[in-house]
Amino acid sequence: MYKFNRPISMKFAIISPATEVKPLYIDGAVAELRRCGHEAVVYPHAKGPRHGTFAASDTDRLSDLKQALTDPSVDVILC
Repeated sequence: MYKFNRPISMKFAIISPATEVKPLYIDGAVAELRRCGHEAVVYPHAKGPRHGTFAASDTDRLSDLKQALTDPSVDVILC
């Protein structure tokens, strides 16, 4: 197994492409990722505004996904 000489820092995009996720869970994930030396970016509609049982409207959720997919600086998309 390859052993890294230094920790790898990655940029995480946090989105909610389906049902609503409690903001407390998102904030906890951000804190843990940052504690581990990573960058965490919460996309605009990850925490709402709620649209029925979904995190946001179809258009808003798709917009977040497209932005995360096309951002070359993002290493990981966390849903």
